[in-house]
Amino acid sequence: MVSQAALSLPEGVSISLVNDSTIQIRDSIDVLLSNALQGLILLSIILLVFLGVRNALMTALGIPVTFAATFLVLEAMGETINSNTLFGMVLVLGLIVDHAIVITENIYRLRRLGYDKRRAAIDGTSQVAWPIVASSLTTVAAFLPLMILPGTIGKFLRVIPLVVSIALIASTLEAIIFIPSHAVDWPGGDLLKTKPDVFDLIRPAFERFVRSLYRRRLLVVLGFFVVVAGVFSTIPFIKQDLFSAEDFTLFYIDIDLPAGSSRAKTEAIIREFEKRLAPLASNGEVVNVISSVGFRSGGTGGTSAGNVGQIVVDLAEIKEGRTRPIAAIMDEARALCAGIPGPEKVIYRKAESGPPIVPPVGFRIRGDDYDALIDTATALRERLAGYPELINIEDTLQTGTPELRIRVNEERASAYGVSVASVGAFIRGTYDGFPAGSVFFGNEELDIVVRYAGTGGSDSIGRLLELKIPAQDGRLVPFSAIAELEEGAALAAIKRVDGKREVGVSAEAFSKDGVPGINADIQTWFDTDVSPRYPGLELVVGGEFAELADLLVQILRVFLLGLFLIYAVLGAQFKSFSQPLLILLSIPMAFAGIIVYLVLSGTPFSTTVLYAGVALAGIAVNDSIVLIDFVNSARKEGKPVAEAVVEAVSVRLRPILLTSVTTIGGLLPIAFGFGGYSVVWSPMASTIIFGLLFSTITVLTVVPALYGLLFDRPGKARRPRLGEAHA
Repeated sequence: MVSQAALSLPEGVSISLVNDSTIQIRDSIDVLLSNALQGLILLSIILLVFLGVRNALMTALGIPVTFAATFLVLEAMGETINSNTLFGMVLVLGLIVDHAIVITENIYRLRRLGYDKRRAAIDGTSQVAWPIVASSLTTVAAFLPLMILPGTIGKFLRVIPLVVSIALIASTLEAIIFIPSHAVDWPGGDLLKTKPDVFDLIRPAFERFVRSLYRRRLLVVLGFFVVVAGVFSTIPFIKQDLFSAEDFTLFYIDIDLPAGSSRAKTEAIIREFEKRLAPLASNGEVVNVISSVGFRSGGTGGTSAGNVGQIVVDLAEIKEGRTRPIAAIMDEARALCAGIPGPEKVIYRKAESGPPIVPPVGFRIRGDDYDALIDTATALRERLAGYPELINIEDTLQTGTPELRIRVNEERASAYGVSVASVGAFIRGTYDGFPAGSVFFGNEELDIVVRYAGTGGSDSIGRLLELKIPAQDGRLVPFSAIAELEEGAALAAIKRVDGKREVGVSAEAFSKDGVPGINADIQTWFDTDVSPRYPGLELVVGGEFAELADLLVQILRVFLLGLFLIYAVLGAQFKSFSQPLLILLSIPMAFAGIIVYLVLSGTPFSTTVLYAGVALAGIAVNDSIVLIDFVNSARKEGKPVAEAVVEAVSVRLRPILLTSVTTIGGLLPIAFGFGGYSVVWSPMASTIIFGLLFSTITVLTVVPALYGLLFDRPGKARRPRLGEAHA
């Protein structure tokens, strides 16, 4: 488009594309696609190593089938391919083969026990069909409530649980319907392998290990709770960040002059900023500098006024030779432009992807007293300016054009025989003139207007008091005898919340570590200094930390809803009240894994991490479901609780480890950034990986021990009848 437009331009005029945000969008999508491809390759290698070529092909066949079905449903729902949908695909990549692995492994186990192909396929699928359906429903139950998360961040991430839910349902149907058929009719030999694999080699040792843990089951369970409590005690050491967004390679300098400043003065200030920024362009880090006078973009729209301006600094890409991060270049720009006289406010801000987020520091002042609000907001801005770690301090007061307020002394005006209406007419006529007729000049009729001489200039305001206004009796009364002039500036807008006026004051921070202390200081100052003077005012502490706290409450509600749905699914599956609670034990251990990851890596606790943690709740319970189902089946066959537990763990060792390894393998490239690191998606993937690692350990060690504590006791020896689960 640019090249075509350049052909029609006159000589000496050129056109170029600047501020191209699609570069970062394409890079983000390329990173996801690269990591998805690497995850798929890693997943295929895992399947080949542990399942063999034939079984791996049978299992991997579900991946394109599931993705095709998912894309068809998404297209029918009007969704598009973007970074969020792609991450949903990456997230579900390792999950969609889990059910196929469980079915394939169970058929393989029955073939080794002597079953023929057809019976092994039918029985092997039917034995795990309902646990598989239950595990899919629990995962969907954890993800789907995330779609109703309120706010801009909820809307931004809404498509991820949708993608995961559709893909899981499609993969479950594909595994149950097609895997048994493949196991019987797939060409190229039998499903049965004769060579022992790594699981056959470690199973005897692991079985002895589980028996040892089972004998010390009380100690194991107590140790589990001690470990979880110890890990959770490290939460205060975790950093916080509302939303980590990808940076675009540009930043803005928003410049505000005092209200009423002319465009010419604003342009002169902008030119001075451009001169100061010249050193940045000389070293190749800055590609373009674009200035606007009288207009500023940003927020929900733009601002048009003669006293505003904006400079957009477009930076070179890292691959084009830029060596410094955007924050460092912004700091240098701030230092270069410091001390320029004239601007009332200068804000430096990065362009970021993702949903809009609030500044780290924010306060809202509410009340009915207009003057008290302005006075307190001004004092708060001055107080925040005293903190060296705070920058870009601004408020929501929008000052309008300067105005002249005329206050008429009605009592004195009445004594002179001058009405308020006549004062208004006099002032209007003084500046606009009094119509005195019309005259034709050529073929055009022109109005004749009579007004006081010298009232058209900027110095006429001071002369207004010198004029005389006619009274009803014909006398000329000095205007200064009946009125006073007061210069001021009206607010262009003021926000109201719950019927009260509200002014917001916010600031950015070089370091967020001191923000809680600043919030506490301001609250103390307001309580001791402001409230006694203006008792009708109220201070609401906001900012990023308050926003994160509010979001935490909202996500907690969503999590509790998901937890209830998971419990309902498990209760229906096991016809028990206690066994679902036993399965849910994997969730706190998964959360402990998340905390360990955050502490060790220094990754801040953010919305995306919290979001991934809620989603992890549905993934973490999957292995426990199949394990407990096998324990119950073994007990129905008459085996003691201890033997049933040890046998179930031994039998399910292979599928439990395989499903966890495949899920982790699919997420590993994006977590470690093999195909490019993403500040948004990589922490989410790492969160799920660490949580799944800890929950898998819990399933293989703690869940069997706790099952024994609950059911291997005197009075609990009666084994369940067919169709009955212990409660």
